[in-house]
Amino acid sequence: GYDADLEQRLSVAIGHHVPLLQLAGHLRTVYFGGLDLPRWSLENPAANPLTRITRHLPDMRNEPGSRPVPWTQRGLHPQDYDWVPPEQSVQWRAFRRLVARLRSRGNDVLVLVGPINRHMMTPHARQGYEALEAFCRIWLTEQGIPHVIPELLPSALYCDASHPLAAGYARLAQDLLRDPGFLAWISTPNPPSAPSALDAHPRHQQTAHPLISAQDELTCLRQEGKPLLLVR
Repeated sequence: GYDADLEQRLSVAIGHHVPLLQLAGHLRTVYFGGLDLPRWSLENPAANPLTRITRHLPDMRNEPGSRPVPWTQRGLHPQDYDWVPPEQSVQWRAFRRLVARLRSRGNDVLVLVGPINRHMMTPHARQGYEALEAFCRIWLTEQGIPHVIPELLPSALYCDASHPLAAGYARLAQDLLRDPGFLAWISTPNPPSAPSALDAHPRHQQTAHPLISAQDELTCLRQEGKPLLLVR
């Protein structure tokens, strides 16, 4: 479950509602490598932090933080993940609220579950993941939410536990464009869809803290290892 202490919880909750704290977080990310001012000063004792903040953004070229090679060549090994049961998962509750909110606003939602690297799991972890995947499939079906669960990619097309290599993403996209459910979803006009009574009940409002990017007419919301939403 979620084991953050009270101070961490309060800090996150306050940060969501105080614009100045949000600005401070942005400055830390852009100009100080994600460090707060005391820690940055300790690591850069002779530097003036005011000179770090300029009117120009630093170079944001998208360069990989590690070599784009298969996970087996990076010294990674199968992991025995301890999965959080959905009924105890903060992220699952947030996911359900997110889907309900999107649908209540008339968005047409499709969920892409994956592509997590099951090759990098022990048999025990793989069994647990497959149970979670089945749970997701049942819930999405019950809610009438279009969804796609792609086939597992070959091991050599993953660079870690949840990220494919470029060739893996290309194959995933090709498979998606051949999936009958996806083709039906993308070719159908998007009528407003209201959330179900289950979604509206606070006890059942149970995905991810999303990262948002626009691609053509679709909006993609995702987090590692969690369902990905395509929204029209």
